Amino acid sequence: DRPTAIILTRQEVEVIDRNKYSDPSLITKGGYLIGKNGSKPDVLIISSGSEVSLSLKVHEELEKIGVRSWVVNLASWEIFDEQDLEYRNSVIPPDVKKRVIIEAGSSFGFAKYGGENPLYITVNNFGYSAPAKVIQEKLGFTPKDILQKIINYLKS
Repeated sequence: DRPTAIILTRQEVEVIDRNKYSDPSLITKGGYLIGKNGSKPDVLIISSGSEVSLSLKVHEELEKIGVRSWVVNLASWEIFDEQDLEYRNSVIPPDVKKRVIIEAGSSFGFAKYGGENPLYITVNNFGYSAPAKVIQEKLGFTPKDILQKIINYLKS
């Protein structure tokens, strides 16, 4: 009933294990909890597209060191914002102050979901040309780099 775009990545991304993570039909709500450990997270990780699998890798590493994290797949701001407040608050709880935005693109538009003092792991510039893995390492878009940034953020 309205325009829709399907945006794909050039890079290979890992298939998300749906026996381990949430039902993909929840995407119809625009955003949903895809990964969750603990009843209340120490940190909320918000991402979309190809960064969701990266966020889940970081989520698994955080769990290994005792950090409770939730991963939100925020595929459509517009559709998510149409959901009732109770649902939106169940996905992005207002009392969780530590929020991380992981997006291999601009941070534009994420402020609304990041809260008061989010950690942005985004790319706000252009101009790199190299194989995907090289660029990811240069920009710190590896699970190891992101994990360290989140650990430092949680200490602040």
